[in-house]
Amino acid sequence: MRRHVVILGFILGEAIFSLPYSYGNGLDVKLRLQKQKFSLGETVHFHIELRNTSSRSVRVLPQPRIFPADNFQLRRVADGKEAEILRYGEQSLNYNRLAKEVALLRPNQSIAHTIEAKFSNELPAFYNDTRPGPYLVFPGSAIRLLGFGRYQVRAVFHLSLHHPVQAFLPPQQILWHGDSASEWIVIDFTSKT
Repeated sequence: MRRHVVILGFILGEAIFSLPYSYGNGLDVKLRLQKQKFSLGETVHFHIELRNTSSRSVRVLPQPRIFPADNFQLRRVADGKEAEILRYGEQSLNYNRLAKEVALLRPNQSIAHTIEAKFSNELPAFYNDTRPGPYLVFPGSAIRLLGFGRYQVRAVFHLSLHHPVQAFLPPQQILWHGDSASEWIVIDFTSKT
């Protein structure tokens, strides 16, 4: 059964907040940043927390996406246009190892992790992409911004019923599956160093 929650937005100073929402079985996502303004050359630390808000225990794979950039949505505040996600190369995954990362979350229990990205005006040479930035550069992927300025960012969590890790778990250990996203956070990207 899907639940629908109306998203409410509030503008308070520099930040825009909205209520977290999820589709599925009660898994909420929260995103935190170490600050709200970043200059070229700085590293952005995206702190992501997954919390079980249901009344039963659930199993989650904390980082189910192959490319780290796929964990985020960014859109420019001025016009709502979305930044471009770029994926480079092929990723080889050890699903047996990933199955060991599956966490059992009891009701109201959470798990957190951090994903880092370098704020840069260009991509590393091995990406073979010479378009001008700015970019958020992750391992094996990047997000190409639409210029400097203010953006809204949120963490998105998607775990498919047919995720390959499921085949490496005992039959009685079913992964939580569905979609969830954090609230939008305003972040400022500047060319000043």
